[in-house]
Amino acid sequence: MLDRFYLKDCIVFDEIELDLKKGLIVFSGASGSGKSVLMEAILSSFALGNSPAYIAESSVDFVIDNDFGIENEDINIFKQLKKDKTRYFINNQTVSKKTMQNIALKHIKHLSLKDYSDFENKNLLEIIDSRIQKYDKTIIDLKKEYQKSFIELKESKQELDRINDEEKRLIELKEFCEFEINKIESINPKIGEYEELMEIKKELSRKEKALSAIDEAMRIFEFEGSVSRALELVDEDSSFFDDAINELASKLESAKEKFEALEEIDIEDVLNRIEQLNELKNRYGSIEESLEYLKKKKEELEDYTNIEIKKENIKDIFEKSKIN
Repeated sequence: MLDRFYLKDCIVFDEIELDLKKGLIVFSGASGSGKSVLMEAILSSFALGNSPAYIAESSVDFVIDNDFGIENEDINIFKQLKKDKTRYFINNQTVSKKTMQNIALKHIKHLSLKDYSDFENKNLLEIIDSRIQKYDKTIIDLKKEYQKSFIELKESKQELDRINDEEKRLIELKEFCEFEINKIESINPKIGEYEELMEIKKELSRKEKALSAIDEAMRIFEFEGSVSRALELVDEDSSFFDDAINELASKLESAKEKFEALEEIDIEDVLNRIEQLNELKNRYGSIEESLEYLKKKKEELEDYTNIEIKKENIKDIFEKSKIN
């Protein structure tokens, strides 16, 4: 791209003319021999540097965009001329420093010690890839394939690291899950059980009084015959009384049987069971939520149990990605 460079009256150099060949060009020399001065002079010929040289002139083979109003030659010549003031020329046409910079920057890329970003791996690889791409178009597909493999490698590495970190806490996590599961399963709550027990507790609390009241109320049947005879003597139909007394007897007997059935229930067992369920309600919010939590912990425990299998699978993916 840079075919020729001419320099005159520049500190350590009286006059230099370089005819450059395509390819990699290296300037070497002892410290203080003028390498940096030479590079700055080359850049100044494109208004990209600041050299004290009287003339810094570069001949290039790239084409200048028509937008800049510069007439292209077979070889375009960029020149900095410094006497009383610095002036810039392209093909002997005077241009501003900014115009020359805008033209040059479309074709020239240089590395600066003030800006290390160009030395980053990504930028260096892009430069190498762009050069290779000119001679081998398969590099594009190769890059896509490599990027895909790299993403798989990165993701599998992250997952493997996560599993390794989790594995360190695995014993503790498993013990916690097992503790929570055993805690709930040992109580073995049923939906609706708490409400039923509270109703039983309520019935038990009034059982003695209720049975005593029923026994006292049943004394009414001792006067059943007297009421029936009195109704007959006053010529009143006693059927309404018979129906009412029969219904009353049925209700009292049913109530008595219900309360007597509670005799088989141990009040201490009921209270202990309510206390257990209350503990779950206080801890998880409700019986339903405690059962949902139990399900979640069982799933977590299964994941922890299978972590070794999962780890081996991820390791296989990771190793295959490394090979690819």
